[in-house]
Amino acid sequence: YMDVIENAFLSIWKMIDVTNLDYPDSYPLQRVRDGLKCLNDLLEQSSTAFFYDQTNPTIADYFAFDAFTAARDIHSKFLPHPCPALAKLEQVMKERPGLTNYFQKGLL
Repeated sequence: YMDVIENAFLSIWKMIDVTNLDYPDSYPLQRVRDGLKCLNDLLEQSSTAFFYDQTNPTIADYFAFDAFTAARDIHSKFLPHPCPALAKLEQVMKERPGLTNYFQKGLL
């Protein structure tokens, strides 16, 4: 699953001249940024670090975490600015025991 998201971002990245975001071909990049902005805005409405005011992550949190980190790792041009709720979600998710183990062992 993670490979699919990363490959999609990389495909978009290869198609777009990021130095000229006014060019019509930059539409996929704009869609990614708009989607991440929507996720950030929804997450900001939660009373917890997770979607739906949950105390534990749901599949939505894992999806948003994966999309945010994949986009950020490819290039900052994919990210809306600012996106503090997604950055906080990343921090909280990386503190989860399973994900901590995953990152510490370099399984990514």
